[in-house]
Amino acid sequence: RTAGYLHLKEVFDAEEIARYGAEVDRAMAGSTPGDPFSWWSVDAAGHEVVTRINYLGRFSPLLEELSFDPRLARYARLADPDMRVCDDRLDGPMVFVKHSDVVKGNGDLGWHVDDGIGGHPVMCPLIQCGIQLDHATPENGQLLVLAGSHRYAKHWIGWGKEGDLPVVSFVTEPGDLTVHFGDTMHTTPPPTASGAGRRALYYKFSLPKTFDWVPAGCHYNDA
Repeated sequence: RTAGYLHLKEVFDAEEIARYGAEVDRAMAGSTPGDPFSWWSVDAAGHEVVTRINYLGRFSPLLEELSFDPRLARYARLADPDMRVCDDRLDGPMVFVKHSDVVKGNGDLGWHVDDGIGGHPVMCPLIQCGIQLDHATPENGQLLVLAGSHRYAKHWIGWGKEGDLPVVSFVTEPGDLTVHFGDTMHTTPPPTASGAGRRALYYKFSLPKTFDWVPAGCHYNDA
């Protein structure tokens, strides 16, 4: 509630992470450009690369069932005991995939909040639980948050323009869990090394009011 984020070490063991990673790889292999539930970018070599896949249950019952893992609920409900997992709406279970040298698309997200086009009264407090499948470093692409920013009005800022604001960089290991409010400003800048391929699973949690406003299969952004 103070900083707007948590970094929890070794929440998932190596065997679990290997299983989840294999399921993500299968979902990546089964996704194609033009799929309305995935995001694609173009790298410097002109290749189309998938950078986000929503509603992973389309490919993996295991990743769908993971929505209801008590470890996720335990930490999400530190924000509010009535938090519910958004397994069938707000993009459902999803994976972000970082690639090097992305020149077009949303592979690298600037500073933003998840209710950036409105929807704060409908969606927030929104919790994002991120299961880290790979190492996260500047070289491999990592999550940064602006600590405490969920408690304040915010304006758009560019990379390198943060000044003395409290930017926190997550250096994570496979099996770690990150938790942050959707209206804590966050970003995933480009990896600094070639050959990056960091994957992070995300499961959203929100209050019952969100389920009253946003139907199954939909997102506030659809409006």
